[in-house]
Amino acid sequence: MAYDLQISPWDSSPATLTVPILAKELARAGLATTERPDGFGHWLDLDGQESRLRLVVEEGFVRYAALRFVPEDNESVVGAVVGVFKGLGWLVADEDGPV
Repeated sequence: MAYDLQISPWDSSPATLTVPILAKELARAGLATTERPDGFGHWLDLDGQESRLRLVVEEGFVRYAALRFVPEDNESVVGAVVGVFKGLGWLVADEDGPV
């Protein structure tokens, strides 16, 4: 069964994170991505994984993200994604609270 992590900025400061910057930071953490916007959202597929990120992108900036982690993937995916977003100053939480 898959589970989600909710990811958002700590405060309401002006958005500065773009999809290309996020993709670059994820690649630095060892997670290559494929961008796939569609009518239901903006996705970053994690290459070689079933897990993926759903992004809310407004005016070219990422405002919110959710990681849909599939347990068949290595748990290190979660650690890498959490590390990237925390390194960018974002809050990461699951159903039990901050991660």
